[in-house]
Amino acid sequence: MSYLSLETAPKEQTSGSSIADGSVKMRHLSPELFLEIQLIKLHNHEGVTSVRLGKNASPYSIAGYQPTERVEHGVAVWTGVAAGSASVALTFGKAFRDTPEVFVTVQGRSSVDCYVTTNTPTTTGVTIYWALGSGTETQVDLTWLAIGR
Repeated sequence: MSYLSLETAPKEQTSGSSIADGSVKMRHLSPELFLEIQLIKLHNHEGVTSVRLGKNASPYSIAGYQPTERVEHGVAVWTGVAAGSASVALTFGKAFRDTPEVFVTVQGRSSVDCYVTTNTPTTTGVTIYWALGSGTETQVDLTWLAIGR
């Protein structure tokens, strides 16, 4: 009986041209593996900017990282004759590229219910509506946060 002799040698990089048509059938790949292969594409790590990321790495650890979203925030103040409800038109400091998500809350309200909502935001602003559960106010401070691109 003869035994097969095996040798170890560095393997060359596999490319699409080194696999014969029909050698690997799609049914042999799990959907997860197929997606991973599509995402890898021509990924490489070469050059002086390559670094090993530690366990506490974040996107901001990477040189040149630009966040895809930006945040604007502030306080919109409504003042006027005593009222139980009103609205404030808010214009963002810089227009968003896409419509942002807008979050609003009322500052300093502990004894009276105050309800807050908005219209559909645009890339340039939003209207904030407020209403008290009871009573009237001459000033309402509305803290807002807009997150988008």
